[in-house]
Amino acid sequence: MSDKFFVGLDLTRVEDNGIQRPISRVTLLLDDENSITAGDDTGAELLADCPHATQAMADAILAQVKGCQYQMFEADDAALDPSAELGDGITAGGMYSVISRLDDDGSGYSGISAPGKSELEDEYPAAGPMTRAFNRTIAQTNSRITKTAEQIRLEVTSALNGLSSSIAIELDRITQRVDDNEQGLSQTLRIAADGVTITNAQGSTLTIDGGQINASKIKAEDLDASKINVNDLRLTGAITWGDLASDAKSQVTSAQNTAASALSSASAAQSTVSGWVYPGSTYMNGAMLMTGTVKASTLQGGSIQLIDFGGGLAGAMALSGASSAGYAVDITSYGAMRLTAQSGDVYIQSSQYGHYLWVSDNAYVNCPFVSRNVSSLGTSYYKWSDVYANNATIQTSDLSLKKDVQYGLSGYDALFDALRPMSFIFVDGESGRRHLGMGAQDVETAMKQAGISSMDFAGFIKSERPEGGGYNYALRYGEFIPLCIDQIQRLKARVDELERRDSR
Repeated sequence: MSDKFFVGLDLTRVEDNGIQRPISRVTLLLDDENSITAGDDTGAELLADCPHATQAMADAILAQVKGCQYQMFEADDAALDPSAELGDGITAGGMYSVISRLDDDGSGYSGISAPGKSELEDEYPAAGPMTRAFNRTIAQTNSRITKTAEQIRLEVTSALNGLSSSIAIELDRITQRVDDNEQGLSQTLRIAADGVTITNAQGSTLTIDGGQINASKIKAEDLDASKINVNDLRLTGAITWGDLASDAKSQVTSAQNTAASALSSASAAQSTVSGWVYPGSTYMNGAMLMTGTVKASTLQGGSIQLIDFGGGLAGAMALSGASSAGYAVDITSYGAMRLTAQSGDVYIQSSQYGHYLWVSDNAYVNCPFVSRNVSSLGTSYYKWSDVYANNATIQTSDLSLKKDVQYGLSGYDALFDALRPMSFIFVDGESGRRHLGMGAQDVETAMKQAGISSMDFAGFIKSERPEGGGYNYALRYGEFIPLCIDQIQRLKARVDELERRDSR
């Protein structure tokens, strides 16, 4: 209420319609079904259309108008100041109220009133041009959100221009639709687990399903065979030519023939994969790539398999476990295996000292086998059963390679006398034949009795077992030969001396 005016009795008729109850509730109408309210039902309710209302707006309005009440009246031909407006205060016929309705016919005497609730709903004309335009738009454009257990639907419609659009979300699909009723146009997009479908008002469809595109109609003038990758073209149905131009027919026919030829070539290539016959083509699907030659700077994968000319598995390269490392690379041949270097050496090498070359059966060498005095042939645990040679073993004996040379072995007499030669049969032997030799433990006992350590006699070998739990014993029989030679030489000299004495 911005201004106050006094009419008094300068009017032709005035009627007292009573005093309205105090306002206790404010309700803002969003649409025909939804509203926002504040307050209670102890008094009058103030209603207003407001599609953009919020709860905060309703609470704020209630705070301003709660408890307000006004005098309802009607007055005819009031001498009202021309500057008076709706909402201004007025005193007419002894009653003070507010101008809620104004009827001005241009005569200078207006009909004024503060009507009741039913009269406000039916007759209230106080909206200005902008408000009236807004109300018309609101009346003709509606939005709706609907939620049920099976569907969530968003919809916007306009009666003014015949447009509508909607989105429906269901458990197994999402459907979006746009309609233009004036133009007779419609597009529907359906997205589901089994594919995507687009449909227009004329019933034409475009379906994307399982990587294939199916269209109910193809516009021939937009079909350019030069841009079609015929290797990817799959023809699952017939084409109806109708009124297609002859050049478009020719293009499609050419594409069909080329596609059929490509499919035939692909089938031929696939049927000869196992036999290595690749007629200048490449076959690829989700499981494999098959072609004549693959060139790449790097190939990565878990295994490499070789197939023979009959299509069977001939060999493989793969990863497996190992006791000496985190994994092993296995190269397997189901036939023979050959490592060949046309020029240069063939290396089998471990970067860690103490690792071994394992041979599970016999090993044959067709060339010199040289270790350059850096490794042993076998170990105390992994022994060779027999060594076959045309000649006896040749052992390094260059005097220039020896130091601290001491002639005469009389210091080993006690050891020689304590040696205990024997005959025996090997526990794990297979021939059952009797062998001649000595026991390494007996030699160790003889060395202790003679006061000779293992540093003084290298013919005795005692190696700790790699798995623990004791020692492996062995003898270098070549070290005993000088003992025998020394004993024989001295025995021969004594015999010669005795023979000289007897001849005198």
